[in-house]
Amino acid sequence: MEVEKGIVVGFGTLALLALVFFPVASVGIAPLVALGALIGFFLFFVQPFYQATVAEYTPANARGLSYGYTYLGVFGVGALGGTVAGVVLTYAAPAELFVVLAAIAVVASGLGLYLVRR
Repeated sequence: MEVEKGIVVGFGTLALLALVFFPVASVGIAPLVALGALIGFFLFFVQPFYQATVAEYTPANARGLSYGYTYLGVFGVGALGGTVAGVVLTYAAPAELFVVLAAIAVVASGLGLYLVRR
């Protein structure tokens, strides 16, 4: 699969899974475990695609720096996830948190779609 399409599929699927998380959680433990397994699968699914995308879209002399920015985004900015969730839950219901998480995945999928069309 082309890396750009893998990003679109992976993050698009994560957005859909985030939207159905809250309703599935109210159904029971077995569907929630199945959904959790799907989320885990797609989180690991996207990782090689964004790694390959960095390698494909950066010049060789800037690749190390580009991977550094990628890891900053994943581990640095990504570490703000708890803060984002706390802020959302302070002002909104848990269902809205999953809409926010889906929106973040939609942005990532949209960036992949931009690369596909470019």
